[in-house]
Amino acid sequence: MVFYIQDSDDVYGLFLFHPEKTQTIQSRPDSRFLSLSFLREGGTLGEVALSLTALYIPAGPVDPGLARDRVLNASRSTTVLFSQGQDQARLTLPIRNDAFLQNRAHFLIQLDRVDLISISTPIPSVSPRFGGALNLTLTVTPDIANGEIGFTSNTTVVVYEPEDTNTSTVTLSLRRDGTDGQAVVFWSLQPIGDNQADVTPDDLKPLSGSVVFLTGQSDAVINVTIMADNIPEVNETLLLTLDRTNVENQILKPGFTRREIVIVENDDPGGVFEFSSFSRGPWYINEGEAVELSVIRTKGQLLKQLVQYALIPSGYTEFYGATGVLEFKPGEREVLVALVARPDEVPELDETFSMVLSSYSTPASRLGNHREVNITVRRNDDPFGVIEFIRSGLAEAINESKGSQSHSVAYPVVRNRGLFGKVSVSWVLEPHMSADVSPVQGYIVFAEGEYMKNLTLFSVPDEVKLSLKHNGI
Repeated sequence: MVFYIQDSDDVYGLFLFHPEKTQTIQSRPDSRFLSLSFLREGGTLGEVALSLTALYIPAGPVDPGLARDRVLNASRSTTVLFSQGQDQARLTLPIRNDAFLQNRAHFLIQLDRVDLISISTPIPSVSPRFGGALNLTLTVTPDIANGEIGFTSNTTVVVYEPEDTNTSTVTLSLRRDGTDGQAVVFWSLQPIGDNQADVTPDDLKPLSGSVVFLTGQSDAVINVTIMADNIPEVNETLLLTLDRTNVENQILKPGFTRREIVIVENDDPGGVFEFSSFSRGPWYINEGEAVELSVIRTKGQLLKQLVQYALIPSGYTEFYGATGVLEFKPGEREVLVALVARPDEVPELDETFSMVLSSYSTPASRLGNHREVNITVRRNDDPFGVIEFIRSGLAEAINESKGSQSHSVAYPVVRNRGLFGKVSVSWVLEPHMSADVSPVQGYIVFAEGEYMKNLTLFSVPDEVKLSLKHNGI
């Protein structure tokens, strides 16, 4: 009978990542590589092969299923040989020169197995074996990562054209996520949209250029200068695009390679609206007459614009066409509006109305200084009244007064139609020299709103015998 005693005390070695040496990703001007160190504890008898797998995994979860090839300049699996008596080993895994190392990506090192090569044991040996963690993760830091370059935001930039002859600067920030090596980013600016033909080199500059990132530099900017002019313009949209980099291992960040720049409409592209010089009044018309007013547009005529007009106060009760909306088509400079004072047979004093312009467009139309015109309708329909006896052909008889007995007669006088103001009416008795009636002349005064008065005459007593006499007022 044959007895075998298994090896003990890890005679062939206990293998692990070296705890006192740093496992690193190295970057030098001429090369990049992984530097890994391993330790063999216990015995060092025999030659041992340590097999491992090295995986490159993009930023995110450390999932071997997401590993990518063409980063290391070798296959995923490799072997480290420990000769008899050797207790330490260092492994260098070169990284391809054209490989892109993403910031916060990972290299996952997995220890797969150890095999005794130079000694064949009649029974399975206890060692060599692993004595520590089987996995190690190395994270790509910004100073090692290649540049992933993009804008810090992808939102639209809205700018306003500066006034007069000034200029303004739009600054767009770039960030490189990974700062190893120098990179040059080339960019261009192109007009887009319906009005792209209106964009000229006089609107902004430059229309193309480049940005240099030095080694270790993570931030840079693109500056675009907006220039002033006096030309009416609608919204102009331009697209600034990061086109390419100068080296393969510096890439553009997906989703952050474009920025829209919108220069807001300026110099009144829709125009400035006001009454023309010959329509500014003031106007004086009679009831039933018409007035025609001209509304003009100065400056830009690029847009369809709506301008509302209204006659205040309560002009719609006094005029035909007192309110409405004027439509200015693109290129149209003048629109006419006609008003007619309504004939209403109502006594009225002078009435003044204001024709006022206001915007009816979105965005709002701009109005000039002459946006209001005064229109006065002259007094009409006898506003102070028509004075007359209460009826025509009025005849009254009066007895002669005797002693203390006095006789009189009253003639009602009415004020028809308008009752505005205080009105005085003179009257005279004919024949004027009559000595039989008193008084023979005078005034009747109607106060504001008063519409009836009495004209009273008294007979004068005398001792003269007279036949019937007639007098007229």
